[in-house]
Amino acid sequence: MKLLARIVIWSAAAMVALAGALVALRWRNHALRRIESPPGVDRLVAYRIGGIDQWVHIRGRDLGNPVVLYLHGGPGAPMMPYEHLFQDAWEAGFTVVQWDQRGAGKTALSNDPTLVNPSIDFDRMKADAVELTRALARELGQRKILLLGHSWGTILGIPVAQEHPELFCGFVGTGVVINIQENERVGYGHTLDEARRRRDSAAVRELEGIAPYPEATRKASKEMILRKWQVAYGFARAKYRTLKAAERGRLLNALTSPVYRLRDLRVFWSPEWTNHAYDKVGAYLMRHDARTWGLTFPIPLFFFVGQDDWQTPGVVAKAYLDEVKAPFKEFQYVAGAAHATPVEQPGAFAKLMLQHVRPVALRYGCGGPATP
Repeated sequence: MKLLARIVIWSAAAMVALAGALVALRWRNHALRRIESPPGVDRLVAYRIGGIDQWVHIRGRDLGNPVVLYLHGGPGAPMMPYEHLFQDAWEAGFTVVQWDQRGAGKTALSNDPTLVNPSIDFDRMKADAVELTRALARELGQRKILLLGHSWGTILGIPVAQEHPELFCGFVGTGVVINIQENERVGYGHTLDEARRRRDSAAVRELEGIAPYPEATRKASKEMILRKWQVAYGFARAKYRTLKAAERGRLLNALTSPVYRLRDLRVFWSPEWTNHAYDKVGAYLMRHDARTWGLTFPIPLFFFVGQDDWQTPGVVAKAYLDEVKAPFKEFQYVAGAAHATPVEQPGAFAKLMLQHVRPVALRYGCGGPATP
């Protein structure tokens, strides 16, 4: 009994110490990210977009800088709770807007899911992005906005930019999805080749077992087997080698967020909110092809792709970019990164944003006197 009591006391003490460390990290991150200088901005606010409250976090050192609207991945995978890991360096040259999309993050928590979830579809989310862009340009005194998409955010953002070039000074894509079927086919082939090269019999057996891959409709069980081995080989996450480790890392990083309250984090595990956005647009995802919107891109186009990303293979994105006609276009591989390039190589990505993208964005109509 004494041993059991000691174990309970030690466990409780460890939990208290962990909680204290997390609280300290949250306050430290908050203090380090404080923006003092006018005309800077640090504003967490809900806009009424598409008939519901949708949350954004607007941060930057000078409102006269170009404004970046960050379209997160998933769908349903907000970046707001992770922005402290990568975006601070951008804020010297950009005002960055993190947006929790319909069905994701703080936006999901602020609305009745029984009313919102039926409204989630591709066209509705495109319309949300356009409406939010117009609201941001109006409030922040900008003629145009720079659009940045990651993964699902490129699926959403490329058509939005194509259909409304008057709103944007450029598009930046990372973890780029051009054609789901092609992405999955190329990624699957490369992962299976790697398993054979390593003589990894367990991987070969499981990967061969999901053939033919992909199919016309999404098979989640097959997809998870492929992701398992892509993560194991560093083709999907640069830092983690198992899906469980990646999920633990995601939660721990969110716990240190100075933006998300602890009660906001329930959005990641409560069945009331999780996966609805992905499930609702899943059928569309399997037939998505960016070429549907044509190969004339009316604004500057940048693709910054993790060199080790085979979840959304760079070779597919590069082939599309080579086909596209645009007033300016640039493709860069980022060494040491996989599918989450801005987080995995924050310094390299910030350098690309500040030194490559910003001058072009200014030239094509972003930035200017702020009238908040």
